Amino acid sequence: SFYPLPSDDTESQDYIAASSGIFTKPSYGAASEAISSGIPLFLLSREHFPESDYIKDELLSQKCALMVPRELNPKDQLNWILDNAKNIDSKNIDRAKKKYSENSDKKIAETILSTV
Repeated sequence: SFYPLPSDDTESQDYIAASSGIFTKPSYGAASEAISSGIPLFLLSREHFPESDYIKDELLSQKCALMVPRELNPKDQLNWILDNAKNIDSKNIDRAKKKYSENSDKKIAETILSTV
């Protein structure tokens, strides 16, 4: 099942920890919370956020995220996620979690910024 988060809720990490996957735009917070919780990410492209490509590239290189085709309508995007969720191996998320184990926000940011 998919549940949209309330738009006025600023504590998304509470929902992330209770999820089996996250459908989101690339961001430092979503990446670090998902990796810390061992949860795969399904990413949409994010315009007008310079770090977005670096975050996306790092998550894809760690094989703990998939890019959702933007050209699909929302219903088809959700179906795509359901069809492709099996392509993210929990071992990849565990490896990323170990790589960023402590201070994950800082380590993810440092790794991404080192590629700039």
